[in-house]
Amino acid sequence: MRCRSRDTDQYAYNVLAESLSRIDGVSEVNIAGEQIPAIHVQVNPDALASRGISLEDVRQALVNATTDSPTGNLEGKRQQFTLDTNDQLFEPDSFRRIIAAYPPVQVKDIGEVIASSQSPRTGAWFIGKQTELLLIERQPGANTIKVVDEIKAMMPSLEASIPVEHAQHCCARV
Repeated sequence: MRCRSRDTDQYAYNVLAESLSRIDGVSEVNIAGEQIPAIHVQVNPDALASRGISLEDVRQALVNATTDSPTGNLEGKRQQFTLDTNDQLFEPDSFRRIIAAYPPVQVKDIGEVIASSQSPRTGAWFIGKQTELLLIERQPGANTIKVVDEIKAMMPSLEASIPVEHAQHCCARV
């Protein structure tokens, strides 16, 4: 199964893998090759050294800027409410503006911020294109031929169930 968009990834997990895992004789369905979005920060050691900044300083600044925790309380005579804001960072530019040290040195001044994936050096390929795979594991003692036949029988209905917006991203081989 080849899937490229994040919505298609979710469809593969929540519908396709779930449906296949209900086949008698299937113990588990895993997805391999998924490229989960992530932000990578690559710092320039010379830029750090010239400013007297350590890697630990940068790491701590990134942790402090991306920690999701309550931001305060509203207190009244009879009630108290915890304020919880969503200040999570998602875009590379937000990470570039993080203050890494004082006097103010932003991450963009000491390195690069790259929108990539959690594991950019791993993946799966099918006919030369990066892909995702549904890895179907048989239950111990299950008849392999019967399991494969049931998977093949289910494939047309699974392919037909793929929403139009995801269909161009998917192909199947059993």
